[in-house]
Amino acid sequence: HLGVSRAVVREALMRLRDRGLVEKEPYGQWLAGPLTAQAIRDDYEIRALLEPEALLQTAPSLARSELLAMLERLEQLAAHPAPTSWAAVERIEADLHGRCLAGLRNRKLAQLIAHSQSPLNVSRIFHQSLGTPLDEAVLVEHRLVLESLLVGSPDSAASQLRNHLLRGRDRTLQRLKVLSVLPDPELPAYLERLS
Repeated sequence: HLGVSRAVVREALMRLRDRGLVEKEPYGQWLAGPLTAQAIRDDYEIRALLEPEALLQTAPSLARSELLAMLERLEQLAAHPAPTSWAAVERIEADLHGRCLAGLRNRKLAQLIAHSQSPLNVSRIFHQSLGTPLDEAVLVEHRLVLESLLVGSPDSAASQLRNHLLRGRDRTLQRLKVLSVLPDPELPAYLERLS
């Protein structure tokens, strides 16, 4: 269907399994979904515990010029909130939850954090399905983290990041409720609905 070899498909499925997005049945069948509210709560709990600590570790290595560039992107998005492209939203998310944590020396910690960021997919689907504008609270929360880093207060930045993640969990759970009442999308030919 996708015009790729079995090796490519197998590698992609293994990576998705490693991230907890698909499962392999004992007899070779691959299963995907559903994404549950409990799975979202679990991922956000991991993130709220690990990302603030990771930020404390990486804060000293973050260049002021880089933080200012991140803040500038936030302000540009705030100045032109609608229509917001998902690429612009992904960029600010990558700034805070990717680039700010990129200097981690502990690779296992970095992998745990990356694997627990799948709830961002709910936001992407929500935005793309409904064309909703970016929640201004997200911008404010990101700004508080970045400003704390810029004034040399990593403890405050870590606390702000934890608050942002807890609020993000609540927003994501609300979005999941909305998405649950939308009609199921048409499946591609290579997928089969089991229930």
